[in-house]
Amino acid sequence: MGCIKAEVEVLLEQQNKLHGFYGACIVEENFLRDFRLKLTDGAQNAVRIENGNPQYDIHSVILNLMERNYGKLNHDRKFLKIINELVAEPATGLENEAKEAFARGLTNLAAEKQQQAAQSELERLRTHFIKSWSSRVAREVRVYIEGLRSLVKSPLHDDCMALLFDYLVALIPKLLRAAKNDVHKDGGSGVPSDLDERVEALEKQVKSAGSLDSLLAHLRSFDRSLKIATPDTSASNETKQSRLRELCETLQKDENGPRLFLSLVVILWSTAPGVQGIVYITGKFSPRLLRLLAERADQGELGEDDTKRMQAATLLKDKVKRETLEDSDVRWIRQAAKEAVELWEQRQMSSLNLTPLQDDNEQSANIA
Repeated sequence: MGCIKAEVEVLLEQQNKLHGFYGACIVEENFLRDFRLKLTDGAQNAVRIENGNPQYDIHSVILNLMERNYGKLNHDRKFLKIINELVAEPATGLENEAKEAFARGLTNLAAEKQQQAAQSELERLRTHFIKSWSSRVAREVRVYIEGLRSLVKSPLHDDCMALLFDYLVALIPKLLRAAKNDVHKDGGSGVPSDLDERVEALEKQVKSAGSLDSLLAHLRSFDRSLKIATPDTSASNETKQSRLRELCETLQKDENGPRLFLSLVVILWSTAPGVQGIVYITGKFSPRLLRLLAERADQGELGEDDTKRMQAATLLKDKVKRETLEDSDVRWIRQAAKEAVELWEQRQMSSLNLTPLQDDNEQSANIA
């Protein structure tokens, strides 16, 4: 620093105009320290220029530095000459420090952009997983939970709850894997590590769950950790509508009598007035569910068309049991299921102002 002061003093003696105020500023140690810091800072700022095209020019940095920090002094060429000599003096290393600061700034900028890109990719993968998971849970889990609630006052409730619990314990790990596979199919490297840890934790919790209530509590906690909101009534009805249509399409192709009868009973119950979701049962429980539907009809809770379909289905129970369904019976089952779903859709559109689903892409967007 003494060398700097000495050379500045020599220069100042040669330039009488600068001997006063300017000289006092330059030879002050605080000024030199401040100048060094501002010079390296200016070099770092040179990295961030328009269009992301970093470049470095020591003289431009000095001019900008003087203009920003020392006002009118930058107009004095003699003063700039002294500053330039201070910067270029090998003993001081100020120019090297500025260049090193620029290099560090460039490295930091590259690392920052890389980090931003990585973070953006992680968010994209996380969003993709959440969308896939939410859609699958809405279609495969929530719609059945809502259907189970329709049996809450029935002796069939506990049996169906146990049945649904066993079904979900086996299903949920498959849904998690499917959602993760969707991320891979989209060209991603996989779900983020923190999300993958949550998925593994949920899989363990599902295996250790002792009841449907505890299983659902784990699912709610998982969704909260991902900030997934509970679907509103409109979304739930759209999911139910989609699943009912799928059931009808399956009926049009199925030739198995017991499965046809089971699907019909599920549709008749799930499309009855006041029933939310879709009930999940096996063929073993379909006669009991049909009797519950008959009880609702006796209490005047079903419309005329619903009651007629229920009565006709009841007459087919023995044929199904004996496996003697005729072609005309199969055609009636398919038609009755279709009519029940169409009537349910009409009720929904009139009471909730729903519009029919247009296509699979729109349907997936609505569920998500």
